[in-house]
Amino acid sequence: KALDAVYDTIQKRSKIPRLLGPESIGIGYNIVENYVNALNSAKLYGIAHHLYHGVSETDPLVSTEFAKVGNLKPQIPHFQTEYSRGDWFPLAGMLYKSFNDENAVAYLFWDLIWDNGGLVDLDFPWDSNRWSNPKGYTRNKHYFVFKQFSAWVHPGWKRIKVSTPSIMVKTLAFISADKDSATFIAINTSATNTYPVKVTIPGFNIDQSVTTRTSSAEDGITDPLPADSVQIKPKSITTVAVKISPAGTSSGLTY
Repeated sequence: KALDAVYDTIQKRSKIPRLLGPESIGIGYNIVENYVNALNSAKLYGIAHHLYHGVSETDPLVSTEFAKVGNLKPQIPHFQTEYSRGDWFPLAGMLYKSFNDENAVAYLFWDLIWDNGGLVDLDFPWDSNRWSNPKGYTRNKHYFVFKQFSAWVHPGWKRIKVSTPSIMVKTLAFISADKDSATFIAINTSATNTYPVKVTIPGFNIDQSVTTRTSSAEDGITDPLPADSVQIKPKSITTVAVKISPAGTSSGLTY
């Protein structure tokens, strides 16, 4: 009744906003399915939910709920609209499962700028003498993990198929709408092993590249793409952003 009342009312506006729902608190207990199946989904632009139940904040990769929710009306975009719990490395797993298993189009980190937490830790705003950082804020480990997924993937990009040599390395790949840029994200879930990954795009040259890595000891370290293979270090997230062109039309190198 609430969806119908709001939807019908906003149709009278000159600029009609789009609606996301049901905005459930998590994805467990079939709660997303139960709500969506009771609604007129034609009135929803996207299926939205939080992640406060149905997943493990310490080991999200074991969850089967992401794929189950992803199978619910996949023709409607899925949004993860509020969550910020867990340590820095499980955040990478949450992002991976949301994009890979659920095929979500957006992931919102709720605790953006906060006191004693968030992507950015804000110092006491009313007295600079109490600041722990000269700028009054500190970018936390979560900031750099989130940046590995967000800084080099842009609106209108689509996720594409990608393969890696080890099940320990979880990967995502995205390509721009005009196919002149692509981004690869690799998460090494092993605590001990390093895996070499060779970045190639069939039918394309890689003309420019930048590689960025975050681990327990590194925060967004940037290097050029090596000529042989990228070394995906233990418990790390590595992002490779490339400029590309169709093979045979550029003098750029192919990796």
